[in-house]
Amino acid sequence: MRLDRVVIRNYKSIKSIELRIPKKEARRQGSADFLSIVGENNAGKSSIMEAIRLACTAGMKANDEQFPQHDEARGPIEVELEFNQLTDKDRELAALAGHTYVEGGQERYRLKRTWEAPEVASKNSAFTPGRLPEHHLTGWVPAKKTLKSLKSLEQEDERWTPILERLAKDGVSKPTKNQLIEVARELHSPLLEIHQPSEWTPYPSGSTPALEAALPNVIYVPALRETNKETDVEAKTSSIRRIVNSLFEQHLSNHDRVVQFKKAAAELQDLFATEGKHRIVASMEEKLTEKFKELINISAELTFHAPDVTADLASSTQFRVLDAGLSTRPDHQGHGAQRSIVLALLQLYVEQSRQSLAREHQHLLFLIEEPEIYLHPGMCRRMRDTLLKIASGGIGQVICTTHSPVFLDLADRHDGIVILRKKEGHPVATQRIQDVFAQSEEDRARLRMLLNFDPAVNEAFFSEKVCLVEGDCEIAAVEAVARKLRDTGELDWPRYLQARRATTFINCRGKWTIPAFQKVLNAFRISYRVVYDRDQGSNADRANAQIEELLKGNGQSLVHEPNFEQFIFKETWADDKPWTVTRKIDGSSALNNRLLDFFTFALGQSLAQLKPAPAVASDTLLPLQRLQAPSRRNHRSRLKEYTVTHESFQSARKLDQLFRIAAGPNFAPRPGPDIPLQSIDGTKFDAFAIVTGESMADTLQHQDIVALRFLNGTTGIYLESVDSSESPSNASLPGVLENDGIYVLATNDYIDQRAYTMKRVKISTQPDGTWNCEIRADNPEAFWGHRGRFNILRTDRIHFLAQVVGLVHREAQEPTDPGSPELTVIPVAHAPEARVEDT
Repeated sequence: MRLDRVVIRNYKSIKSIELRIPKKEARRQGSADFLSIVGENNAGKSSIMEAIRLACTAGMKANDEQFPQHDEARGPIEVELEFNQLTDKDRELAALAGHTYVEGGQERYRLKRTWEAPEVASKNSAFTPGRLPEHHLTGWVPAKKTLKSLKSLEQEDERWTPILERLAKDGVSKPTKNQLIEVARELHSPLLEIHQPSEWTPYPSGSTPALEAALPNVIYVPALRETNKETDVEAKTSSIRRIVNSLFEQHLSNHDRVVQFKKAAAELQDLFATEGKHRIVASMEEKLTEKFKELINISAELTFHAPDVTADLASSTQFRVLDAGLSTRPDHQGHGAQRSIVLALLQLYVEQSRQSLAREHQHLLFLIEEPEIYLHPGMCRRMRDTLLKIASGGIGQVICTTHSPVFLDLADRHDGIVILRKKEGHPVATQRIQDVFAQSEEDRARLRMLLNFDPAVNEAFFSEKVCLVEGDCEIAAVEAVARKLRDTGELDWPRYLQARRATTFINCRGKWTIPAFQKVLNAFRISYRVVYDRDQGSNADRANAQIEELLKGNGQSLVHEPNFEQFIFKETWADDKPWTVTRKIDGSSALNNRLLDFFTFALGQSLAQLKPAPAVASDTLLPLQRLQAPSRRNHRSRLKEYTVTHESFQSARKLDQLFRIAAGPNFAPRPGPDIPLQSIDGTKFDAFAIVTGESMADTLQHQDIVALRFLNGTTGIYLESVDSSESPSNASLPGVLENDGIYVLATNDYIDQRAYTMKRVKISTQPDGTWNCEIRADNPEAFWGHRGRFNILRTDRIHFLAQVVGLVHREAQEPTDPGSPELTVIPVAHAPEARVEDT
């Protein structure tokens, strides 16, 4: 029995998501029971894994944080699991009795698990066979009509347009009803109505053991926070214990000594059996009954159940590793070593399982979060190969979340890729169920060949922008043009790097591979641009026509006539084109318009967007004097202003409590728990900070001096790194923070890097006691501000170092005074004087 479909509703931020797990197909050599979920951070990938784990673990209960936090109805959480490929052994399971049905010629089993809010009872139910679920399309017409005749439907109802356009792109001229329904389901079309006349039958209470036998055995490997727990063989739900236990079950369950142990336990239990009870046991029962009868009319009975330690051998097994002769537990090793141990056990499991595939065993489901994490690139590929062996060899199914292109396969496993995107705060999944290359095995073979050369082309699924090019020459030209524009002062290098990192250039190594990529990008609705040569000849004409046809609605093209070098440089290059174009651009005195047009098209940004910002001259201003302020909003007027004496600055400098902190990401060396704070003479402040950067320019300007109040002492907030295994604790934030205040802070990974930023923090408490916290820049024109705001979540790690209590002016002081606390002599680790967007 294999898991075929999962539907998750009302779990955390998930409103409704449906996933299909692809299956191994003989005609696709790289296909497997393998699903890869990709998406930006906080897109909901981990929530999907958690929900599947919750649904596939019979005794697991939902906790309060797993229910939708902004839904007044508070759930319920629902997870539907649909299985196919049932075996004879599966049909004998008590949970399946009377609950299987046939659809599309396949016997199936559907289970819905429901968790109500804590105050309401939860329940499990199975789909009762009867009439099959009916799929209906509003405005349905007979399937014998062609796509051309179906076009008339658009005049009656515009909701048909995306369905018909998708079919046209796929080259389907005579769609069947099932094809229309599948595309409508994939596009979440409002035309699709699913009628389910059969009902769900609730399982009786106490059915947990029956469910446990039917559900997949889940081996869950999380990404970070629980890694140490996952390598502890004594932890009941750890991944290592489950793997070790599965190995023992496969190879020790029928061993002679295990059989002898079970036999001895049974014989021991027979001593207490009703028939043939041992005389000592019987005598004890008689004597106890005699004593009972003196007091009350009851009898005694002694029974005994021998513990079956062979059912869970791993629980009694100690698993340790030897490191330089020292025996340690795996969870005491580093994260990289722990992941390597998991990988080694998985590899052993694959090897051992291949020897025992003839025996049926409970279906295994591997849930692996970010399998690439902590692993060297070579080890990362070994992890992928191991998981593929599990998923393609009939050993189990694999679902993973990943940020690595190594775990994707556009040629053979594109139906096993799910892209998560947030829409109105809820994750939305994009998955292509149909085989994109079902009608073109040549396209599949071309793409497979390219992936063998360069697996990094899978980065298309992780990028904001994608540009397809024929070869290395175009990519080399982009880099050379950027360096030339930087050297002539026409391009801001950090802005270029930001644009370049947002764009994935895919070297298709020829014209005919471009359409294969287009089909995949179109299927996943990923926007892209194509740069290609017109070339000459009938073969080129056919490829060009196919490229332009596939561009409709999803991409843009830039065509060079007859090819790149002749169109731009009026030259013909036979070979070594990347090096030739690099030297050509480096040695040129000026760049022609055609080359600049290619550069901006490939990047997807105009030259105006990449130009350096105008510089502000400081001339003869003193180091600690503020620059002339630009026109501001009213944010600055909210800050209190203080005048501080020269002696106070001297005191702050001696105490190392005069900092340079960026209005944007930066590093700060103080304070720490080992350095007690001392009062600054003549003030009520904890420290002064010189502002660096421009992302708060509507409130704080570069070279402003501000007074800080540290949030330490009873709040225990310092600048030291935080152990990632610690549970986050943000519950006290509303009581610590002043709403709309400016704070020096670090979140998540920036804590470990000791990288702090100065930003405005807004916090609001709801009537029900929940709270929302946001971090904002005060200058929307700065690059940091372009990223908008971000929220502090309950699961985030966060440090607030200090609150900005006001602007500081120092009393007039002669520039030559040796006591002036100039920036050049502050004994702290200064951050670079770069713009915020450099970081």
